[in-house]
Amino acid sequence: YLPSYPDPGHLNFAYLNALSNVLLTRAQNIYGSSSASCEVLLSLRSLLETNHQLLHEKLHWLLCIAAGCLPQVSSNARIGRSNGKLGASVASVSPHLFGRTLICAVVATYGKLRQLDYLFAALLPQAKRESKPSSSPPSTTIDTVVVLERVIKDKRAADTIIHCVQSCPQGQIRPIWLSFDGWITKHSKARQRDGLARGGDSTLRYVVGAFSLFLRSLRIDQHSANEIKQLCEHSMATSISSLISIDDSTSSCGNQQAVIKLRSQSRFTVHGIALCGWVVDIHTRCSFWLGVSIDDIANSSLLNGGGGSAQSGVILSCLLDAAKRYTEGGGSAIDATLIGALQHLACHRIEQLHSMIYQKDQVENVASQLSVSSVTGGSEDMITEAKLLVDFAVCAADNCVVDQEDGPGGADWSVLARTLALWAPYSNKEHVNSFSRWMFSSASLLENDIANDPVQLKQRLVALSLINDASFYENLEVSGSLLRNGIILVVELVKAAVSGGVDVSSRKTRIRSNSFDSRGVLSLLCVPSDSSWQPLTSDCLVEIYENSKEHHCSARTLSAIGESNVTARALRLLRLINGLPHDLVSVTCEPLDLELLLRLDALAQVLLFSSRKGPVQYRDVFLSLASSCKAALASVLTCTASTDLTTFLSPDAQRAVLKRTYDSYSEASGLGSALSVGEQQYLLHSGKVIGKLVSMALHRFGEDGSLLQSFSLAVDNIVLQDVTEATVAAFGAKVYLLRSITTTVNTVDNGILRSRCPACQYRAQELLFGATFYKSKMWSSLVDYITEEEGVANRRSTALFCEASLLFSDLVLYATSRGDRTQDKATECEISQSFDRVFTSLARAALVADQDTTSAANLRLPLYYLIASVPQRCIQNVQSMNAPTQVLLIFKSHFQAAGGQADPLLDAAFCGIVQNMDAAQTRLLLHFLIDGMQKTACSLNIASTIHAYHLILLVAKGQEQKSEVSTVAKHFVLQALKLLYPISHCPHAGSVWTSQIRIGARFLTSAIGKKDILLFSSKDVALILGRTIGLLAPIPKKDKIGARTDNIAITTDIYCYCCAILSALLKFYPKQAYSAAPSTISVTQSLLSHALASDGYTSKTPGEDIIARSLEFAKITELLSSHKEVFKKHVIGLILFFVDSMETGMSAMTKKNMLPAIYSLLDMCSKHEMHQIQVTMTPSSKSLFRSVFKGYQKLQYKGQY
Repeated sequence: YLPSYPDPGHLNFAYLNALSNVLLTRAQNIYGSSSASCEVLLSLRSLLETNHQLLHEKLHWLLCIAAGCLPQVSSNARIGRSNGKLGASVASVSPHLFGRTLICAVVATYGKLRQLDYLFAALLPQAKRESKPSSSPPSTTIDTVVVLERVIKDKRAADTIIHCVQSCPQGQIRPIWLSFDGWITKHSKARQRDGLARGGDSTLRYVVGAFSLFLRSLRIDQHSANEIKQLCEHSMATSISSLISIDDSTSSCGNQQAVIKLRSQSRFTVHGIALCGWVVDIHTRCSFWLGVSIDDIANSSLLNGGGGSAQSGVILSCLLDAAKRYTEGGGSAIDATLIGALQHLACHRIEQLHSMIYQKDQVENVASQLSVSSVTGGSEDMITEAKLLVDFAVCAADNCVVDQEDGPGGADWSVLARTLALWAPYSNKEHVNSFSRWMFSSASLLENDIANDPVQLKQRLVALSLINDASFYENLEVSGSLLRNGIILVVELVKAAVSGGVDVSSRKTRIRSNSFDSRGVLSLLCVPSDSSWQPLTSDCLVEIYENSKEHHCSARTLSAIGESNVTARALRLLRLINGLPHDLVSVTCEPLDLELLLRLDALAQVLLFSSRKGPVQYRDVFLSLASSCKAALASVLTCTASTDLTTFLSPDAQRAVLKRTYDSYSEASGLGSALSVGEQQYLLHSGKVIGKLVSMALHRFGEDGSLLQSFSLAVDNIVLQDVTEATVAAFGAKVYLLRSITTTVNTVDNGILRSRCPACQYRAQELLFGATFYKSKMWSSLVDYITEEEGVANRRSTALFCEASLLFSDLVLYATSRGDRTQDKATECEISQSFDRVFTSLARAALVADQDTTSAANLRLPLYYLIASVPQRCIQNVQSMNAPTQVLLIFKSHFQAAGGQADPLLDAAFCGIVQNMDAAQTRLLLHFLIDGMQKTACSLNIASTIHAYHLILLVAKGQEQKSEVSTVAKHFVLQALKLLYPISHCPHAGSVWTSQIRIGARFLTSAIGKKDILLFSSKDVALILGRTIGLLAPIPKKDKIGARTDNIAITTDIYCYCCAILSALLKFYPKQAYSAAPSTISVTQSLLSHALASDGYTSKTPGEDIIARSLEFAKITELLSSHKEVFKKHVIGLILFFVDSMETGMSAMTKKNMLPAIYSLLDMCSKHEMHQIQVTMTPSSKSLFRSVFKGYQKLQYKGQY
């Protein structure tokens, strides 16, 4: 059934109409109680999509039924793939999802029909209900106002309404507006006349809320501004005046009497003021579009008594009076139900004042430039008023007025968050601090704690959206205080969590009385506003870090802290702080921020040490807390000036931090086996802190060498001590500590490393990892740990083995690439011999290891890192094996184990080795490649060999090396062509086949462009085109319905590879392509058919396949157009194929994206080819081709050359 089908006597419509009545009657008692409601809602939606006239006269009742299935608290859950459509599993989806989907479908349908006025009339409580089914429940069964209110409170339904209102024609705005306006005016006066003003009125609350939703959905432009401005003034004189109960006698009274009059009608007043705020906002935007002057804005302002509503000046007087009373401490004298509405109105008034102040300042600036006196006067009074209103709005939000039952919403921070850029210029430091604390406090709330509190859920969502909004950080007036207030809030939360425990004491208290109290580290948790605040000194920091092991927290205390939700909030807040943009932190961080973080870190170290023998779940909490503190410290250390750092981090303090970090590393339980996620994060972020300290010392070395000297001495004392009897934990701690230092040192500029300190005359590179280190027991223990064979299987499966191998690579890189000529021959010999041992051990182990084991994974990364990072001369100087050949074996082994996927790190290492080879070494390597390919003829081995030769082809330099590469080029081209075979001949999985096609196609594309190494003949070009056609299997045509019989088309990746081969041939070998013109056109037509076949594909983004394919095909047609004298006779078939596909069935997106390529083909045709095309086409094809040709003619150049 379709409405356009013939329906004699309207029998089909009558039958479906009867079904709709049955369904509505059936739905009268369900309201989301069972899966039957889901089936009924799905059926009603099916009827709506079939013909909306079936439910047009019953729209009000339909909306009530669907809204009755919505939850009372707004839910933002998504339906997922089913989206509430027919065919979804109703057993697994809640009824409220189907109710929401039905409401959205109704709104979208009436939006498309341009009948939103009828929809809003159905949403009003007194819409006609005569056509409701006769068996409908009595009015007491369902409160229509209660359920309809859920529609405007549901986020998805409200968003759909907003979208439809924004796109509706201008002519629909007035009737909808006047219907709301008339309803409010009529019913508010009737209820006040009947003496119901004191009672709760949920109906009025709902209608005002729906009207507000409509107002904030309006899209205003220069065409609609004048009419909407008049409607605002009309509402001010009618609906708003009736709600606030303003008459001529009230407006003639003084302000004090007006305030009393307003307060006496608080139940209606709260709705009137809330509605007035949105009307003022709309009126201000209309004034902007109308381009009125400053005086016009002031005189016509609804809050100043202008705009045809003289009574409205009373509202502004009441607002200013209430703001003044509230900020001066007289908030108790104001009815609590008015505070939220007044705050909302204040924000809109601030927006109005902001616009007026800006325009007045512009006029004054122009007048000052022209040396003309300004007649408008200053804007000091408006600025004063704006500051008063900002103070009131912030105070109202800070006091957290509870949402009233019949009110539009209490005062909260969400209103201020929406108007952030408007009130920020008139705020002070206290306002900004309060806003920042609210934002972080709300964002750190736990979901389980606020699951049943919609107000806090909303505020948390608003706060998180601000934190994730990049534009928010551009307003430094507010975002500049985020870091400080966030850290202070973390300190307060941690203090609350620790204070909730039983005891935090010190067995050995040696802390100075003027620095800490008798409870030890607990006194660290204070902020500058506390009375016990004392600045943190370097001596205090040294003492607390050195004595962190002496402090003790009982198991009961650790349990209380670990289980506390306050601790979880502090941890979440720390992670939010660590996610702040680096640019913001670098601009706003100060030494006080570093001091507060050091206090937090010191306490975290105490808790971490105390929990080392405690329950695992609590240790993970304290590990997360400590690692988050370290991450925040690393971020602030990067941005804090070095002169400020030395205030807290003197040389002694840095030694204490270094020693405590080493101790915490050795306490990690997984160093000898497997690290937990928490331990991995702690080691990572602690290493970043150590790296920042090293970087700071290096950058200050030219001015003050004491920091680096002290740091180097501390490292030597820890690392160079006797390690003969050391445990695995102690050795692992040294490895991780040194790794954090080497990663920083290797990224520092060589000029800094070679700089000398004026005081000590040492170079920086002589203090860090000098010749003494490479002769120490730590170096020999590191090499022995990597290379010794005893227990190697278990050792290689640990993270410590991987980290030790990476440390060895960093140390070799530091020693060989810094250009230090002061090393003696013995040191160079020791490094060379150690590298030989480690490289040989890792290379041999990587070739024999099972690729699926953890040992192989831990071998792969350090070996690739070793090959890629160290200078290539180190690899070529390996004596125990042929290192380049060994690297090639590793290269091929990884490629085959990964299923044809290359590793970028290993590719870079292999290219570096090839670049440093001479002609003889290159010849040996190429023969080794050929021998290995001939021994094993499997496709993966051929693909890995082709990939290796492809890299050699790309990086070969010098005439001699290129000559060696060219001698075997034809052999590898033939082998690469073997990889281009259809998937039907592939014994492997589809991903492996795709990888082989990628390797072969990329190699051929590069080889075609390397004419200095390899030249192709006409036979070679024909052979390549023939293999390419083999990949492009024929596509069966669609029938008239458009269904595909089978889907054997290639993927978009393979399609792009084939296009790249053909494009390269047309670009570099056009004359050879002339002799193979039939093959060239065959490939082109196959590519066209596969491009048009992408209509039926499924991809993550709609149209992704056709967009990618059309772009590649357009490149080919542009190259063909350069040779139109040769190919113009052949493109006729391509154009006819496209037209035939249009006749069979083609989507609009496919046609739109393929037209540029078709236009290029038409450019190649002369009048003779065009005549041949016209003669060949059928009459139906001609009508389809006519639109394409007209579009082509519009783009043709018609001027003179």
